Amino acid sequence: METKPFNSVADLSREQRQAVESMVGHALDSQDVLFLVVMRPGQEPTVQDKARARARLDKVFQQADRFGEQQGIQPDAADAAIDDAVQDVRSRTA
Repeated sequence: METKPFNSVADLSREQRQAVESMVGHALDSQDVLFLVVMRPGQEPTVQDKARARARLDKVFQQADRFGEQQGIQPDAADAAIDDAVQDVRSRTA
């Protein structure tokens, strides 16, 4: 499993942003953050791969928490927004 460190959408070139938007199916905000994981079907990630991915995700979560604190967003409100977004995505793929 190959993981790519997260990038801010604002750091993408116009072409990269358009490519990602075409893959996710909607426009991205400049404040959005990307985290990519490339996996081969049938190939189980190693323990080390999983640990690296978890460490990177933990870093993303810490940054999201700091952003929320700086913007005055309460944790419950952030959790509710994430739940709504997950539900929205699931309803579009069902």
